[in-house]
Amino acid sequence: MLIAELVADSRSWSMGSSSVEAELGFDVEETIFVAVGRNVEESKTALLWAVRNFSGMKICLLHVHKPSSNVVVPFKDRLLAANKAKKVAAEGFEELERRKVADVLTQYFLILGQEGVKPYEVWIEAMSIEEGIVEIVDRYYVKWLVMGAAADKHYSK
Repeated sequence: MLIAELVADSRSWSMGSSSVEAELGFDVEETIFVAVGRNVEESKTALLWAVRNFSGMKICLLHVHKPSSNVVVPFKDRLLAANKAKKVAAEGFEELERRKVADVLTQYFLILGQEGVKPYEVWIEAMSIEEGIVEIVDRYYVKWLVMGAAADKHYSK
């Protein structure tokens, strides 16, 4: 497992922590953020490891959804009616993708519920998983982040 203690600039922390707590509804100082992917089985070991090794701390699922490259997002008003149909189809596809994210997060909630943990969640859409994680870390002043390579046989028992 990769465990990182991230230290925020003390000035930005003192200025922004109360607004972050208000937005998230919990104290990020006492929260372990666990990066989880869309494949629940691959992330499950890292998640359970975090629960067992950080007993008593809050758990927040951190998920970055990378939209499908098949969806063309920008549309201009001057496009023809045929392009409007494509836009509606693309928006429908994006909504389906968001529902899939919600379903995946629900699976993580069920796993954690079996462990007696009530998790929080933070997720965004980003074109790059790495950039999305950095954005969440920056936006919410994440101090503790667990990222796992649990699916790799070299890291699992």
